[in-house]
Amino acid sequence: MACVPDAGQWSWALSGTRSNPDRFTWKGRAETRDLAYAQLAIAWADWLQWAGLEQREPLRQGKPVYSLC
Repeated sequence: MACVPDAGQWSWALSGTRSNPDRFTWKGRAETRDLAYAQLAIAWADWLQWAGLEQREPLRQGKPVYSLC
């Protein structure tokens, strides 16, 4: 995956997860912000389950970060 998504796409990534399950999806791209958030939420839930942890508060969609890298 290149550093910058294609025009009109949103990218997402999990960081700080030192160990990951096999074939774990930790980054992705989507055509809409809502779809990117949904993909991120699924990856986060998968990681929490694998790590034997549970979410204490609902996952919230934050403000987008605009960056070139």
